[in-house]
Amino acid sequence: MKKKIAALLAAVALCASFTGCKGESGKSGSVVESSSKTAAEKAEALKAAVPFVDADNNEFESRSVTEDQLKDTLGIDSADVTEFAVYICPAGAIPDEFGIFVAKDTDAAKRIESTLTKRKDQRYDSFIKEGYKPKEASKFEDSFVETNGNTVIYAVCGDNSKAKELLK
Repeated sequence: MKKKIAALLAAVALCASFTGCKGESGKSGSVVESSSKTAAEKAEALKAAVPFVDADNNEFESRSVTEDQLKDTLGIDSADVTEFAVYICPAGAIPDEFGIFVAKDTDAAKRIESTLTKRKDQRYDSFIKEGYKPKEASKFEDSFVETNGNTVIYAVCGDNSKAKELLK
């Protein structure tokens, strides 16, 4: 039931974003676009649309990562980031996590991408090769770490294609 409600709310939010104004000129002459969302807004939309569930369909709470936790949790230096939003499974029982980072420059974006790729590969090894949770392996099959300019997105979750769509 929770999943149906979350999916319905995500669909309503998505429809509302399509019906919003396409843009309007302000006094400064700039165009305000309704499609430009913050990292936090994109992550919240994904959190609502793709719940953290295990192979037996048990739902887990996600936890956001704070700036103080970036280095210890993900290995990312907060000085490399101007904006970010990350959600992880706090228990580590499932590999689900996703995030979006706006790096201070392209070199920082490369460092973030490299760090997240290593993390994803190490987590895959622990879930698969070490036999920790082999049922969760499918979540790694189409997981991703992508960089576009200074923005880095990544996801390991039950619907990685949806994650990619919502984080871009």
